[in-house]
Amino acid sequence: MSNKNNKNSKQIVRDVKECFRSFHLPICKFGSNKELLIRNEAIFASEIHNDHTVADVIVFHRKKTGFVMFDVLFNSNEVSPEKMAEIRCLLDLLNRDRSIFHYSISQYCNCVSLRAHLFLSGERLPIGKCKRLIHCILEDAYNCFPLISAVINGGNYKDRYDRFMDHHKETKHMKSTISEKNVEKIMIDMEAVLASKMSPITDNNRSANSFTFIIHGIGKIDFSLGMYIYVDDTDKSIFMALEPPFSVPDEKIGVMMELIDRVNKIIGCGHIFVNHHNKKIILVWGIMIDNATLDKAEFETAINALLMYGVKIYPMIKEQITSNECPEVLFARCWGNNQGSGK
Repeated sequence: MSNKNNKNSKQIVRDVKECFRSFHLPICKFGSNKELLIRNEAIFASEIHNDHTVADVIVFHRKKTGFVMFDVLFNSNEVSPEKMAEIRCLLDLLNRDRSIFHYSISQYCNCVSLRAHLFLSGERLPIGKCKRLIHCILEDAYNCFPLISAVINGGNYKDRYDRFMDHHKETKHMKSTISEKNVEKIMIDMEAVLASKMSPITDNNRSANSFTFIIHGIGKIDFSLGMYIYVDDTDKSIFMALEPPFSVPDEKIGVMMELIDRVNKIIGCGHIFVNHHNKKIILVWGIMIDNATLDKAEFETAINALLMYGVKIYPMIKEQITSNECPEVLFARCWGNNQGSGK
């Protein structure tokens, strides 16, 4: 690493630590997995401890891909084999409403973890986004940890989730909006990036705040993918999704939940879930909008990564639907040596 890159990396670490300290979160030493964590580019540890949530936090700096990653490991009882299927279904329900982070079973143990990502534009930490992401993580963990713990300890996941949603629909506050003028500017900036990657953009695939595409011939896959990109002005974010042409049969939902969790515990950015309306597996990626301005480099990186993951994930999903191979074996064969690498 050059002196300049090394200097930038150290500054990023300092800035992330200061963001954590601004929320009164401690900077801790690594535990028993120190060598493994450092090899995976972990830079420091922290912890969340309040009246709702107890969790360890590991922060990674993926220098090659230009991301800071957060892995929040909930300190609850490990998920027992008899509750594993229910917890996977619960996490799938939670992941349907999230884009900049997601839940899965931790790759280090059988506990639930929350994984989040932050793009480094120009080798600098976007401090405003970092603080916003930490706030979102703390808020979501505070709300969801009791729900997850209740199901781990014996509660029915569907009943608990329905009560959870009833409560949070009543208490959820709308966040500040982006003006129509700024949404239009963000759409123009996104169109400039998309024009070089997609078919010509017309009134048929563009609305006031979204784009819709059918993508043919991507990679080596023999089917088309639907892509949807939406400016969420109330949440100050951009939601991106891919959808395959095939659905999951009811009799395959169980094995598919296991495969989904195996994917989500490995990838650091983006995640997949089952669309409960049409039983299709949706791959999503979200990016935050800061100061009502699109980071074009981040958006282009997200589009490239979304398509890259789509080419890798959807043939595996299709094979799981059409074969009787167990998810563990199928995933190990299709994902190969990238396990544990994140994004």
